[in-house]
Amino acid sequence: MIDTLSAWFTRNPVAANLLMLLALAGGVFAIQTIRIEGFPALSPGSVTITTVNPGASARQVDQGISRKIEKSLEGMAGIKKISSFSEQNISTVWVQKASRFDLNRFQNEIQERVSSIADLPRQAERPSIRRDEFKVEALLVQIYGDADTATLQKVARNIKDELLAHPKITKIEPFGLLSPEIRIEVDNDRLQAENLSLGDIGAAIERSSLDYRMGSIESDNGRVVLRADSKAAGFRDYAALPLMTLSDGSTLLIGDVADVVGGFAEENRFARFQRQPSVGLQIYTSKKGHLLEVSEAAHQVVDNIRHQLPDNIKVDIWGEYAGYMKTRLSLLAANFMWGLLIVFSLLAVFLNLRLAFWVAMGIPISLAGTLMLMGDRFFGYSLNEITTFGMIIVLGILVDDAVVVGESVFASRRKINNPVEGTIHGVKQVSTATIFGSLTTVAAFLPLLLIDNDLGKLFAGFSVVVVIALLLSLVESKLILPAHLAAIRINTAQPSKRSISRIWQRIQFLANTFLSFANQTIYQPALQRTLRHRYAAILILLTLALCSISIISNGWVRTVFFPEVPGQTISVTLEMVGGSPLSLTHTNIDAIEQAATELNSEVEAELHTKAPPLAKIMTAMTGPLTALIFAELQPEDKRQLKTMETLARWRKKVGVLEGVESLSFSGSLESTGGFDIELDSRDEAVLESAATHFAKSLAKLDGVSDIRDDIKQGKPQIRLKLKPAARHLGLTAEDLAQQIGDGFGGLEVQRVPRDGEEVRVFIKYKKQRRRYTEDLLKIRIQTEKGQWIPLSSVASIKTGSTPSVVLRQNGRRVASIHASLDKKIIGPSEAFKWIEEHIKPEFKQLYPGVNIRGA
Repeated sequence: MIDTLSAWFTRNPVAANLLMLLALAGGVFAIQTIRIEGFPALSPGSVTITTVNPGASARQVDQGISRKIEKSLEGMAGIKKISSFSEQNISTVWVQKASRFDLNRFQNEIQERVSSIADLPRQAERPSIRRDEFKVEALLVQIYGDADTATLQKVARNIKDELLAHPKITKIEPFGLLSPEIRIEVDNDRLQAENLSLGDIGAAIERSSLDYRMGSIESDNGRVVLRADSKAAGFRDYAALPLMTLSDGSTLLIGDVADVVGGFAEENRFARFQRQPSVGLQIYTSKKGHLLEVSEAAHQVVDNIRHQLPDNIKVDIWGEYAGYMKTRLSLLAANFMWGLLIVFSLLAVFLNLRLAFWVAMGIPISLAGTLMLMGDRFFGYSLNEITTFGMIIVLGILVDDAVVVGESVFASRRKINNPVEGTIHGVKQVSTATIFGSLTTVAAFLPLLLIDNDLGKLFAGFSVVVVIALLLSLVESKLILPAHLAAIRINTAQPSKRSISRIWQRIQFLANTFLSFANQTIYQPALQRTLRHRYAAILILLTLALCSISIISNGWVRTVFFPEVPGQTISVTLEMVGGSPLSLTHTNIDAIEQAATELNSEVEAELHTKAPPLAKIMTAMTGPLTALIFAELQPEDKRQLKTMETLARWRKKVGVLEGVESLSFSGSLESTGGFDIELDSRDEAVLESAATHFAKSLAKLDGVSDIRDDIKQGKPQIRLKLKPAARHLGLTAEDLAQQIGDGFGGLEVQRVPRDGEEVRVFIKYKKQRRRYTEDLLKIRIQTEKGQWIPLSSVASIKTGSTPSVVLRQNGRRVASIHASLDKKIIGPSEAFKWIEEHIKPEFKQLYPGVNIRGA
């Protein structure tokens, strides 16, 4: 069949040319329209349920929300795994679906089951259920400067709105952008003097600041709308609301007993860029977005708005993936040109100049067809890190068939005078060999398409590109190439009269003489000897194969799925010991930033350069005990200090910091992976002990460092419990919890819409009255009869700790242990093997209810 088709195209060169032009034209059109991404966007395979419960601890969130959601999903079809993450105020439940299960049905059933939960906490908001769309980072826009918080936040919101107004930018995730709020900070002594509670203030606000339905007057002249409601909008409006009427007839306003402040949420978080206050905007490409277009759009918006900014505020773009992809595409283009040149040169020397040209044309024709088929009109793939890697790999394989066909046609044409028949004969001679050669190579890459997990889906693009290119190369060598070879005159009998041609013919003669000599004196004798001693040859081959396997299995050659590839950024992760003061976290962050500044100055003086190794530094304090620092290095062509050397010098300058639980530096790409182990158990105390024991055991392994687990000591906690005698005063546990929780945590009374956002209105004690334990002990509790009783008289006080996060997986408590590996010493597979041999046997005896598995 294929021989008949090849012969028909050989005899009808117009058809072959049309097929070639179709592939080339399709490739040219595709390269102009195909999406470019940093990383391939995976189809969503999970659903996340997020529930906000203001003022609740991690344990309360776990028991009151996360476990109930997990319980409601028991027995549901299509669930592969359920993980929950409970922290203060927020429950996050992640539900992964089984492969090939319909995602719409999966999400709808989750929605129905979660909506049917009737006993969620009263103050909890409605659960938000969304599918997890894969997000691909494009770049970061950083707004920073020595400006007050209100100005910086306003400018950042304006820039965010301008970016989202551009049609090419659809996804932005801000960090350092604070939630606006109005705080009514009450003077507790004044409340007692007026015999008022926080609830009384809240009730007064609800009476005076409200939205209510309208009325209307219908008359002959038309309809007149009536409204008598009034809603406070700003902090001054709330301060002017009436609280109560005094005995002398005057009105006591809320502003008389409280400081009403319009500002932002009180959080132990901040973001800095170049050591100045900042707000960051992480821009993502959408599933059908074009990385280079998104990058160009962001630069355009920032350039337009930069001159409108106040003098003390700057805006910068960093962390761009577009630059990396441009480098990758340039590498692909360079490999393409070199491959084309090498193939053409070698074939021109050993065979024929025109034949070499048409054989080499197999590369652009195959790649053009691949680009056309992999686009959104057919297979839906983009140019990204994975697919370009596939193209770079396949470049060296594409001309294999064409070279074999071209050499065979060249030999046949010397024996058969008719050029068409000689070409058809030459193609037919190697037809079976080339077809099966291509198909075996396709079979080697095809299994990547059959891996049914996220990693398999990720590398599917690599496999698809290689398979398409190989099949198109086979088609080109059988249908297009023969038609062009048939048109070539092969005549080496007549010497040329031109000097350049004579020189070229002399080069071809010497090359062919050398090739014939090598063939007759080295290759053929070696082949004959191997065939005579074929069993010995097979034995030698098997011996070499077994030696290779044993070298790997014995660890003489380490196996690493991803090598350590130095990246464009260095990341630093800081975790403080539980209970550390906030000031110590700030001090350590300053020390890390100062070490980076000193390193830059030192290297500039040492190398006599004005380009510091750490070009841009962004710091994010993500909680009272945690911080992340990212430093972007100079572009690779301007980098005078290697990534890992910069990292080592920075780390050395930081030294030992006080109160640090873990401090890790990473200069490798995130995809190079970490080393993660998960422990799970139903008993939280046993799991905590097991995690500590596991970490100590793992520390004995060479090449392992920065071992840390996510089971923390938790936050310090003061537990109040109502005394039995207090019940005789009419107090209940609810009264105690409300007065303490509202005063120190905040009572939310309203939400006011402003510029597309909701401004929350809270009532709480003044900040200076809720800073220390002594402030709590001075508090008095109001009874239902209006009496004010000292806290110590109505409640017992006990100190302890509460977990900062609670992790569960399939109903069991989970602890994740992460460690950094020096892959020059040990690889992940060796580390897992060591755990199997040295840690697991001991764990089965000490902790029989604890499971160990790779994350």
